Amino acid sequence: MFKYHVDSPSICSIGYDDQSRVLEVTYHTKGTYQYRNVPMITYQRLSAAKNKQLYMKRFVDDNYLII
Repeated sequence: MFKYHVDSPSICSIGYDDQSRVLEVTYHTKGTYQYRNVPMITYQRLSAAKNKQLYMKRFVDDNYLII
């Protein structure tokens, strides 16, 4: 899984494994979370989102299971 640093007040880095469809998000204060069965398009839209924290709240947090 390739992870990269993002410019966000709450999120430090994000990564995605297309084989397992796992999205990994590392927060500055909450640690690292892995979300399973996340479609590639969701990862791509998160990567492109200007407000990644808001995108996570709206489209990821309550929609995908945390490993």
